[in-house]
Amino acid sequence: MRYLSLLLLITLTGCVTDPVRNQIAKGYDTGLEKAEGFVCNDATVGSVIRRYGVSSDRAKTWKEFCFGANALDIVK
Repeated sequence: MRYLSLLLLITLTGCVTDPVRNQIAKGYDTGLEKAEGFVCNDATVGSVIRRYGVSSDRAKTWKEFCFGANALDIVK
């Protein structure tokens, strides 16, 4: 009986939590958007150089991610 109750609870909970899952997904989407904004707009020059300036590939990826593939190269 215990296992049947647990199975019933799991089954019913899966149907009820779709709105909750959507809210959680929206929260993660918002968090990712804020993180991208921080990486591209709010990080200090020094932190960007330390993180992405260790190789030209990383620097290029950061530039393209934040400013697009057609962004000007300021530093070569």
